[in-house]
Amino acid sequence: MDFLRNHQRRSAIKKEIVILGSGSQGQITADICLDMDHRVRGFLDDTKDSGTIVNGLPVLGAFSMAWEGELGDNVAFTVALGDPFARTQIFARILASGGEAATIVHPKSFLSPSATIGEGTLISPFCYIKAGARIGRFCLLEVGCSVGVDNDLGEGVFLGPSSHLNAACAIGEKSFLGTGTVVIPRKTIGAGVVIGAGSTVITDIP
Repeated sequence: MDFLRNHQRRSAIKKEIVILGSGSQGQITADICLDMDHRVRGFLDDTKDSGTIVNGLPVLGAFSMAWEGELGDNVAFTVALGDPFARTQIFARILASGGEAATIVHPKSFLSPSATIGEGTLISPFCYIKAGARIGRFCLLEVGCSVGVDNDLGEGVFLGPSSHLNAACAIGEKSFLGTGTVVIPRKTIGAGVVIGAGSTVITDIP
């Protein structure tokens, strides 16, 4: 897995960002990117007509433009979908076509120098990523999450707002943890698991 170290993930994205999905997650992602002074070209969305304006930005066309090379080389893509399976699948298709996944870490989050994050991951404001944490590719961490010491998050994991993972937890790929989820120390959640909002995980979940 290709992880980015602290100095790399803090660097500015020089290319324009195109956001796949213009729903609530897409609009949140656009606000995060604009707050970081990134250039956002617009959205791709299969459910809206090209030229539609969403939160001040245009819908450029359908998702397929991301892997059909219609947008040129000066773009990086982020997938703003809450469904971990869809997000991971779309990112994989973009990379297979030679496209670039944007890794976005808001500067109002704290990342330990010993933590690592994978390409295509988005970390929203006010997150706290602690020492030795490993966050895989294509993850999406909503506002106010904490990831404990020596945590391991697999590819495509979604953490809802104010989710808190204590030390030495492992979250399997494409799992979805709803708003306010708390996982007590040294617990493992398997792949593709959905945890409802407000849950406290006190035992391993296969």
